[in-house]
Amino acid sequence: MSRPPPPGVDASWTFHSKAPSSGLPTELPVSTVRFAPKTGLDSRVEAGRTVTYPVTVEGAAKGQNLKSLSVYVSYDDGRTWKKPRSAAEGSP
Repeated sequence: MSRPPPPGVDASWTFHSKAPSSGLPTELPVSTVRFAPKTGLDSRVEAGRTVTYPVTVEGAAKGQNLKSLSVYVSYDDGRTWKKPRSAAEGSP
């Protein structure tokens, strides 16, 4: 039985910076957010099952440099999005 490929990952970043004092374009440090849920080979988990997935930040925003991070999940191929419970916020 062949299944269609799993939906892709959609990520976006929003940031604000001051204009460089030189007035010339300058490079800005960029960070990466990674997550690693334990799934089956088809990138799916069993319906109704609670899944824990670690989320880590790499790059300039790592550690105390991170001001905020929001994570949302979709269980219906991206039609709707919900904020999951977070162990960092004290939930299981």
